[in-house]
Amino acid sequence: MYIERKIDPEIRKHLGKKEFTIVTGPRQSGKTSLIQALYKELQNQNRIVSYLTFEDREILSAINKHPEEIFSFVKRPAKSMTNNHKEAEVQFLFIDEAQVVSAPSNFLKYLYDVYGGNLKVIATGSSAFYIDRKFKDSLAGRKRIFELKTHF
Repeated sequence: MYIERKIDPEIRKHLGKKEFTIVTGPRQSGKTSLIQALYKELQNQNRIVSYLTFEDREILSAINKHPEEIFSFVKRPAKSMTNNHKEAEVQFLFIDEAQVVSAPSNFLKYLYDVYGGNLKVIATGSSAFYIDRKFKDSLAGRKRIFELKTHF
């Protein structure tokens, strides 16, 4: 059973925004439980949702070759042709442990720039996600970071 947090309503509200939703926090802070609960909520609303963990070596290996490889595992959304964000057409992609990709900023930037109008990524990453030397791009304007604490 998932325990509701004070930050949860703010994260839910952000699901309707075009920017990607990034959830960071220390180990065992509830990042995975949170996105699994959000995934189930959207699934129950008959939204188009997918869930992947990059702890799966097969998925990680494919993603490290090229960001498009993610669509070997989930449905490919239409490419964005305009900046219009129409919530009814959005496909939600939940990614657990996004920081383990060899170039996480390039991966997320590519998905946002190519599919951003039709693909909403909700990703988890460690607290050091954006400090890591692999993270070369800030993704300015493309994401909002929510930090989970170990307390509720």
